[in-house]
Amino acid sequence: MFYAIGMIFGPGIGGLLAELGAYINASFILPFEVLVKPERNTEKTSILTICKNFDFSINLLITINGCILIGFNDATLDLHLKTIQHLSPSVEGAIFVVQGAFYAMFNPYWASLVDKVASKHSLCIAGCVFSMLNYIIAGPLPFIPINPNLWLVIIGQICLGIAFGGILVGSFTHGFQEIIKKGYPENVSTYAVISASFSSAFALGSAIGPAIGGYLMGQLGYRWATLPMVALEFLFISVLITGSSSGIGAATAVQFSRAGANVVVTGRRADKVSEVAK
Repeated sequence: MFYAIGMIFGPGIGGLLAELGAYINASFILPFEVLVKPERNTEKTSILTICKNFDFSINLLITINGCILIGFNDATLDLHLKTIQHLSPSVEGAIFVVQGAFYAMFNPYWASLVDKVASKHSLCIAGCVFSMLNYIIAGPLPFIPINPNLWLVIIGQICLGIAFGGILVGSFTHGFQEIIKKGYPENVSTYAVISASFSSAFALGSAIGPAIGGYLMGQLGYRWATLPMVALEFLFISVLITGSSSGIGAATAVQFSRAGANVVVTGRRADKVSEVAK
């Protein structure tokens, strides 16, 4: 939530400072931010140990993916807007505010929804779909016969803000759930290690996104640069759908295997399976 607040106010304040005194005002103000050093407590749970868990690591990759999306957007959208029409820095900042505002508005919705769904990854899938929609229409993609349009960019920012909440909430909740299922203690040590892991994933994705965005923007231009992002989201959607289907199938197999065990041991006929299952 506090990240969303920063996403809302940061671009707007930056745009106003740029208008009032060029870039130097923001450079003077940023060093006065206060950084709080988190306490570490990893006496009982090792970060390397939980990262070896495949299911947990998948959720870290999902978080990295989400932050790559935001980092790519932050590095490239401003240049893309300049090719559409001339906008003042404050208006450009306001367009970035749209993303943060919708992230803040929908994050509580994702948080309330995560306890109501069987697979937490369904939120991640929805987030990837929304983010893919953003990169399809924001350019739009070069083979779509539509000229770049400011309103398409704004709609895309709305989609991206909604998407980011689903990706983060779904991946963090599923990752936490997997660690607890593996038998790790529900204590401060485990919570701290999980939080540190996702914070590192967040930082890594935030570093990769702008680097990829800047390179692709320079080599291909915005409309072609968004194509790899669409492909990345399609890949994650495919993997998550396959994984979710496997998980549901595994759970169903366990239930039937329990019922089937009684059939094998007692020698009951197949027509009694339904009675055993009950």
